[in-house]
Amino acid sequence: MRLLLLALGLILITPASLLAQTSPKLITTVEGIKEYELKNGLRVLLIPDESQTNIVVNIVYKVGSRHEGYGESGMAHLLEHMLFKQCKKFTDIKKAIADKGATANGTTWYDRTNYYEILSASDENLRWALDMEADRMVNSKILPEELAKEFSVVRNEFEIGENYPGSVLNERVLSSMYLWHNYGKSTIGSKEDIERVKADALRAFYKKYYQPDNAVLIIAGKFDEKKALQYVQQYFSPIPKPARILQPTYTVEPPQDDERKVELRRNGDIQYIGMGYHTPAVADKDYPANDALLQILTNDPSGILYKKLVETKMASKLYAYAQTLHDPGFSYFMVEVPMDKSLDSAKQVLLSTMDDLSTINLTEEDLNRARNTILKYVEDATSKTTDFAIALTEFVGAGDWRLWYLYRDRIEKLTLEEVKAVAKKYYKSSNRTYGVFIPDKNPERVVVAETPDIQKLLSGYKGKEAVAQKENFENTIDNIKRNTEYGSLPNGAKYALLEKPTKGDKITASMILRFGDENGLSGKSETGAILASLLKTGTTNRTKKQISDELDKIKTDISFAGGAGTLTITMNTDKQNLTAALNLLEDMLLHPRFDSSEFEKIIIDMKANYETNKSDPQTIAGEKLGKLITNYPKGHPYYAATTEEVLAELSKVKLNDVRKYYSDFYGANNSVSSFVGQLDKKKISGFLENTFG
Repeated sequence: MRLLLLALGLILITPASLLAQTSPKLITTVEGIKEYELKNGLRVLLIPDESQTNIVVNIVYKVGSRHEGYGESGMAHLLEHMLFKQCKKFTDIKKAIADKGATANGTTWYDRTNYYEILSASDENLRWALDMEADRMVNSKILPEELAKEFSVVRNEFEIGENYPGSVLNERVLSSMYLWHNYGKSTIGSKEDIERVKADALRAFYKKYYQPDNAVLIIAGKFDEKKALQYVQQYFSPIPKPARILQPTYTVEPPQDDERKVELRRNGDIQYIGMGYHTPAVADKDYPANDALLQILTNDPSGILYKKLVETKMASKLYAYAQTLHDPGFSYFMVEVPMDKSLDSAKQVLLSTMDDLSTINLTEEDLNRARNTILKYVEDATSKTTDFAIALTEFVGAGDWRLWYLYRDRIEKLTLEEVKAVAKKYYKSSNRTYGVFIPDKNPERVVVAETPDIQKLLSGYKGKEAVAQKENFENTIDNIKRNTEYGSLPNGAKYALLEKPTKGDKITASMILRFGDENGLSGKSETGAILASLLKTGTTNRTKKQISDELDKIKTDISFAGGAGTLTITMNTDKQNLTAALNLLEDMLLHPRFDSSEFEKIIIDMKANYETNKSDPQTIAGEKLGKLITNYPKGHPYYAATTEEVLAELSKVKLNDVRKYYSDFYGANNSVSSFVGQLDKKKISGFLENTFG
């Protein structure tokens, strides 16, 4: 009998014990809001309010346009649309919502996507909403035929945005602000990406992010908390926690390096100015101070910018906002300027005011007014339970719903010094991107054709006659020596000719002329470089353009590099054009034009190159190393000059100095020339004798 009673006791006790083990775990409680967690990772917020007649079920997925990869722009938003189609139990979600008389919607933003239903308060309605949300969390079908139909709906939404110039300007400014981070991309995405996405790709995105461990379920309004938890447990706990681990996004937008500008022209009837600054994430301690500053600047009627732009009738409307974002975000200003007002004047007032922001005398009265406005909004939103449950969406996406209360607390404790510090820290022109919208009835657009079907384009393509294969040449030192002909000219110039098979009968030549001595070249280290650059800018027989055209015609490259007492010549041509190439090189070496205009351009270009690299760490390190390993005095051809010393020397060089350098030093007595390839040795010997002999 005792064993029977014990067994009965275990039967009675075990279910309650198991229920305790599997029921949602209480995580935290803040100001009447309780947060629970299921074993599968789902977080649940309960916001009871007996004064309400409705309940709201709002589920937030921590996925938005920030999480989209290449070719996936707009995927999070498109997926939101598809989750109103059908899933396993609910074959027509829109109809089911309508039949229930519910108010429902879904929204997508940078950091999150949410779905909510507002219904009359009842256990039945709560269970229905939870059942539906649990079903579409993991059982949405995302059928290709339904996706094809939805493209037109999303396209229409896209085109509505495109028809509002202020919205388009906002997108253009943000895309200029962000080089890498997805906050610079519109959440609605690229129309081209949207229309090309496949159902399989969208389903994979869905399965990755629409899981209980990546969601927060919010239940608010009039409901029984105990029953609500039981319903949540009933519908959501059977969904297993996925094996995959979501890696956090890691793109960090680098600091903006200068002011950026955008000009947008399209059809419209009002002018706009859009302006953005990189500002902190909502969790950052500077975020509340920045929000207060935006109020101080734009509040109607006391805002600093409001008074300067709207009260003076330069603009018809002005507003600003800081996005509630997970990563460092932005603050955006929009100014509407009527067609009969000057867009440039309004822009100058806006920019000059922002440039002087750190010097404007902000007062405690300004701060208190901004604080009161913000706290009024926070209190009003918190007291409207239904709206509050939906408003928490942004803070869930930004990292944690409790940031709402932290934000409020920080606003309450905000000091004027903190606001001034934010004004000084973030509102610099180098951190600014602004754009203007100029109405234009006939804007010019260039449409670039899509990539052709390459396989179809090249179907049956044969090309020209195949290049003849050359005999094998063994590239060993001994074989190169055996096949090289060495020689010298009466004046001492030396040469080496290596005839070997090359593809396309190519010929490569390298010539080095050495001249001058330590005394003669003193103080002329840059003159040789200037002269080398002048050799391709014209001869007494050919203009610069004629030289350039002839080089292209004969498929030849000739380059010159000058140093302290040296001229290095490199030439690449082929057997067919060797004679023309040698004739052109001879003309450039023997008959330089010394054009004054080209000389000035070379000086400007050389100076610009040195100025550009003046702060480069490698340049600085090279200068330091040069000083350590050489001990030549200043003026010596091998002296390790600093950038400043080189710039000073370039400023002193005159065209006559270059002419004199050419006549005093250029000669081939100490030259070494080499030619490799399909050689015509007779032509090359003739060139060397005429030019270097």
